[in-house]
Amino acid sequence: MKKFIALIVIAAMVLVIGISLSSCKAETAETTAAATTAAETTAAPETTAAATEAEAQPFKAGSVEFLSNVFYDAIYEGLKEGVDAAGGELLRSASDGDLKKELAGVENFITQKVDVIFISCVDTVGSAEAVRKANDAGIPVIAVASEPQGVEVVTYIKSNDYKASSEVAEYILKQIEYKGDVILVDGPQLQIVIDRMNAYKDTCAKYPDVNIAGQAMDEEVSITANARMIENLMQKAPDTKAIFVYAGYGIPAAATVLPNLGKTDVWVGEIDGIPEEIELLASGAVKGATAQQQPKMFGTLAVETWLKYREDATRTDIPDWTEVPTLLITNDNANDFM
Repeated sequence: MKKFIALIVIAAMVLVIGISLSSCKAETAETTAAATTAAETTAAPETTAAATEAEAQPFKAGSVEFLSNVFYDAIYEGLKEGVDAAGGELLRSASDGDLKKELAGVENFITQKVDVIFISCVDTVGSAEAVRKANDAGIPVIAVASEPQGVEVVTYIKSNDYKASSEVAEYILKQIEYKGDVILVDGPQLQIVIDRMNAYKDTCAKYPDVNIAGQAMDEEVSITANARMIENLMQKAPDTKAIFVYAGYGIPAAATVLPNLGKTDVWVGEIDGIPEEIELLASGAVKGATAQQQPKMFGTLAVETWLKYREDATRTDIPDWTEVPTLLITNDNANDFM
């Protein structure tokens, strides 16, 4: 700096305090403007520093999944990537739709003193016990894909199931010119499934020439169960023009049933957008549409929310419900999602 003193004495006096606090920045600035820029860069916001410090601290998280399948595996993948990137450790447990297994998984995580639990609940009411135990142990809980009722969670990561199902229904009904028989394939009575079925029914009710000719429900979440329901309903309503299914096994199930019934012109609408559905839509093996929920994003958003909460549990910018947008996939655009 000596060679500059004679030229910029006044500027140097103004900057001396900023330079002394700038973590020993190298004194190589060639102009007063460059020195000012360096001083401003050094003065990083306190909130950014706090966030960086929070992410750098190691932590242990637990994931309790409703099932181990392609959808929940993608959620776990998002959780794992987020936790690993933040320097944490992620433990995994699957309830397989069993409340006792779910509770045992949470209790195990409590014993292992995890810092946060991510949970996809088995039942909106029954899962409250497991979440309450975590709350009592002082462990924050983030609900992913399905939510418990009457207990505290940091946030609930989900898609807008009613909106997504309405969009699918509107698309399918347009293909059948808003008239004819339709059937409903229902599943486990979680709130997300109830929302989807209500959306199908409400959308159909908008069009007087659309008739809901039958509905079946099975708690078993599988292609086999979906195929069984579709076949039984189709036999009772042979003029069916469209099938609305609660989740992602509907299109694969329809691909096995409809050809045998000689009904390949029947349209199928559902929610999830798993790879097998997309392949069938892209090939034209099934005429239909699905709303892809982007499950991996569920996981990454859950971890991002946890890091914010860990930084400051009193912050007010974490919503009760964090929405993950859905994508409408049809025969026309399915190749874009392969």
